[in-house]
Amino acid sequence: MFSFPAGFRLSTNQLALLLSVWLLAFYNGPLWQLVLSRPFDSTVAAWIFSVSFFALIVACFNLLLSLVAFPYLLKAAAVILLLTAAPVSYFMDSYGIVIDQSMIQNVLQTDSAEAGDLFSLKLLLYIFGLGVLPAILVLKLPLRQRSPWHEVRGSLISAVASFAMIAAVAALFYADYASFFRNNPQIRLLLTPSNTFYSGYKEVASLLRKPTVIRPIGTDAS
Repeated sequence: MFSFPAGFRLSTNQLALLLSVWLLAFYNGPLWQLVLSRPFDSTVAAWIFSVSFFALIVACFNLLLSLVAFPYLLKAAAVILLLTAAPVSYFMDSYGIVIDQSMIQNVLQTDSAEAGDLFSLKLLLYIFGLGVLPAILVLKLPLRQRSPWHEVRGSLISAVASFAMIAAVAALFYADYASFFRNNPQIRLLLTPSNTFYSGYKEVASLLRKPTVIRPIGTDAS
């Protein structure tokens, strides 16, 4: 059974940052294909933009995770994110789909026979290799024991640092990113796993909105 070295400990903020890097690096193949297919003036420009994009998205992920950077809460969130991102990554890599509201609708309407047709060895490898195994490692990962005040302070520092990184990238590469996002509005649907939760939220919100029924009145008037 795998075990971590004696004395090995991570803080919740280090785990949040590591999870942010892991999610962006290993579950976003179509997104990186889009980023790298962008025309650049030179190889150096391509590297600079790619590194800045990596830093920007990691900072965004880390900013959100800093809101739940408390030992048990963060581990629970990490397990949910990993187990969600693994199958989503498989379907995006294998079928070239984007995760939008209509795709969430299709998932909810899929019956057992259709779901069975989608299972394959490759899907199981994705789920185990990118979902189950990393989730187990996160659950076994020893975290530093800190007081609630130190946890809150660490989360605030992490959030401020992430926001500063986002602001720095936006300031230095504003023209490049304005053009990139304007020409590629589908990016929010390619970014895993936020695409799943964003589209899922939109679908749930639409289901909760009950249609207004207009009923005739005064039909008995003469």
